[in-house]
Amino acid sequence: MLTLRNTLVFSIFVTIFFIAAMFSRFSGLCSEYSANCRDPYHNFALAIFWAPALLIFSLILLRLKEEVFNAWKIFSFPWIIVSTAIVSVAPVKESLQDSDWKSGLALITTAIFILVSIGIILVQWWKNKMR
Repeated sequence: MLTLRNTLVFSIFVTIFFIAAMFSRFSGLCSEYSANCRDPYHNFALAIFWAPALLIFSLILLRLKEEVFNAWKIFSFPWIIVSTAIVSVAPVKESLQDSDWKSGLALITTAIFILVSIGIILVQWWKNKMR
């Protein structure tokens, strides 16, 4: 069941994985002498680029009513699945001349997630306040 508490715990773990993968040498996943070790971790981090935003919204929603969370989760969880899939299958930059689709898509999908989430939370909060 998707409760706020489960979402918060999930977002904490995914954010930890995101930070470890994004900074793979610092976290000890890769040694500084391995040349290609960082690439798979970086690609994984781009696929879950939304994780810190999910954690922040989960913390914000702790202070609001359950109705606000229920409205937000209708959008957020399908969006997270779709954006993760899109970023995962995006082409990786192979050379300096190639465009970096994976990073661009990760940034765009996360920005859309943040903007729509803010909108949903504000509208639901306003509706609850007006009652």
